[in-house]
Amino acid sequence: MENRINPHLIVIGRQWRGMKQETLAGKAGLNQGHLSRIENGLTEPSEEVLKRIADALDFPEGFFRQQDMIYGLPV
Repeated sequence: MENRINPHLIVIGRQWRGMKQETLAGKAGLNQGHLSRIENGLTEPSEEVLKRIADALDFPEGFFRQQDMIYGLPV
């Protein structure tokens, strides 16, 4: 199993929950800039940070590890 996260799925999960980056960052105990770097694939989150993001979005951590291609733009 691929261990890296798919950053596009964090964006999709955040938008699905109707959150702005600032809101998710606050709920996950991050600053908005750090979350932005994660969502843009510039920074790989630690296991702890991924868990906090998943908990804040109420998604299982495994959701963000799917490596399928995402087609189209996030909503």
